Amino acid sequence: MMTITYLVAREVDPDIIDAAHGMGFSEGEILRRIEIPLGLPLMLAGIRTAAVNVVATATLGALVAGGALGRFIVDGLALREFDQLFAGAVLVALLAIVTEITFSALERASRSPGMVAIR
Repeated sequence: MMTITYLVAREVDPDIIDAAHGMGFSEGEILRRIEIPLGLPLMLAGIRTAAVNVVATATLGALVAGGALGRFIVDGLALREFDQLFAGAVLVALLAIVTEITFSALERASRSPGMVAIR
């Protein structure tokens, strides 16, 4: 996440930064009013990817700690109760899909139609 944020700030079009300097913006104002708004969709895309990965891999916690999102899957597999295993897998998949859709909507909402994207 920090890498994406750094890249966002570094890759803003130099002409935009130069115009902001010409308008009297300080470095902090350029960051807050130009670089972050232009890069917010990219930052949210990184957060979305990380959130979906966390949800998908949270099932592994059931193998180690015993009380995580994958408990239905592990118990269903151990007891050969495949309906429980399937239900657990569906729940995890639905949670990952809901996370993906939610962050995709946030990413789309953060885009301003009049702003130039990062090159």
